[in-house]
Amino acid sequence: MIQRRKSSDSVEAPFFCSLPRGEAWTGIYRSEPLAVGNSFSFFTAGHIGVPGQPVHAENFIRLRDAQTHDVLHEATPPRNDIAQQTTWNTQEIAGRSVYVELVDGHTGSGYAWLAVGRFSADLLNPSEYPNAVRKAAELIADYQLSDYRPDLVALLREFMSDAETSSRIAHAIVALRPDARLAAVAEALSISASGKEQRIQGAAAIIAQEPDDLSRFLEQTFRLATSAQQLRLTEELAADRSGATLLLALATSGKVAPRLLTQPTVEPKLKALNDESINGQLASLLAELPDENVEQQKLIDARQKAFFNETASVEIGVSLFRKNCAVCHQVAGQGKQIGPNLDGIGNRGLSRLIEDLLAPNRNVDVAFRATTIVTLQGKVLTGLVRRIDGDRLILVDGKGAEVAVPVDSIDEKVPSKLSPMPANFVESLSEPDFRHLVTYLLSLR
Repeated sequence: MIQRRKSSDSVEAPFFCSLPRGEAWTGIYRSEPLAVGNSFSFFTAGHIGVPGQPVHAENFIRLRDAQTHDVLHEATPPRNDIAQQTTWNTQEIAGRSVYVELVDGHTGSGYAWLAVGRFSADLLNPSEYPNAVRKAAELIADYQLSDYRPDLVALLREFMSDAETSSRIAHAIVALRPDARLAAVAEALSISASGKEQRIQGAAAIIAQEPDDLSRFLEQTFRLATSAQQLRLTEELAADRSGATLLLALATSGKVAPRLLTQPTVEPKLKALNDESINGQLASLLAELPDENVEQQKLIDARQKAFFNETASVEIGVSLFRKNCAVCHQVAGQGKQIGPNLDGIGNRGLSRLIEDLLAPNRNVDVAFRATTIVTLQGKVLTGLVRRIDGDRLILVDGKGAEVAVPVDSIDEKVPSKLSPMPANFVESLSEPDFRHLVTYLLSLR
């Protein structure tokens, strides 16, 4: 978020700051690419652990190469609430396309934040105008000032490139005429991984007040969202009957993980609607949920935290992908088309990528669920159903080979709720190799 802070030269200015959302929050902010000059400077405040205790260098300001993503310069916050200036000599890389990366990887409840601003490259500096717009939108919603709806619409169009601000404005528009489906779309606008084009599509639905054809839009949003973002979308949809009906349809079709429906902020909402059809669908979806491994979540948190602390190589990641992933996945036409194509997967962001690798059963696209087939002769086959070719069903096994099964020989066909991707995939990779692979996947934008 943007917060005004004082610097060591007594100047007060707006800074990008991770403190307002709580010190335990983590995240990464990346700028658009820019050409670097002979020097690069900024002011930074913040901490890397409690003073007098061992340093936890998990908060960083980095300058990265826009093509290779190599770290060119790196600094940590000055362990001071007053912003101090940092200057880097960039003569050797002058003219190169770079981007700034702000990393808050410290999960502590105190002395675990950073603030950065007053960049020498003025286009990087935060503006206070979006904050003022957000506050105005909240006031219009709180006081139900419907006469200002046209102004909110104009602001929404102006801020489409700003995920957080466009979402706040959209929520204010929906609050003037509530609908859970449109509220979910407003929340979807805050998910930067969706991209500007997706946000424009969602904003158009909100402006036109058209909630009836949003299934495809929300499918795409859930596909990109992290589990925390998916929960927020689910909470919005569960707020009324029309939203709950759409939510359960998405869950039934495999586009929303049924486990989200069990959350304490969701299941009671659905049951409170007191709708027989909704209750019946809910019971059916929750009847056979696979177990969620607590240790798996601990591993996800640990790997995400470790990613903030060390640098990695895209080149090594490419070779690891070819060795471990190309047997099932394709990038830029290379690899096998068993699992989803991974072109552009970097848009999902770090959190969702790590979830998909370490907890593949959380968000399984219905098109990529394995099917177990038992033949009349007692043979058991498992794989992805690719197509029906005349009187034969074509199954793709775990090695990428197509297996033809005569349709009239099939005794039983059971679709799985699990991903065909090995749940223990991470065990084949060291922590550094995992970091290299994720770095490569993040570069696919």
